[in-house]
Amino acid sequence: MVSSSATSTTTKAVRKVPLHAISVVSFVLQIFAAVEVTEYLSLRNEPMLSLLLPIARSILLKQ
Repeated sequence: MVSSSATSTTTKAVRKVPLHAISVVSFVLQIFAAVEVTEYLSLRNEPMLSLLLPIARSILLKQ
């Protein structure tokens, strides 16, 4: 079981962190995660794109 002194110390530390800082850190982490996932997916699909791009060009040029 957690002692009451450890709990009160943690509570005091959490209360000292401004809500604005928590919001900014959360926002930055979400943006970073979105960029990294997008980069990963684009790099993973790049070989497929190099195969499909000439086919798409030939279809578009025929019209």
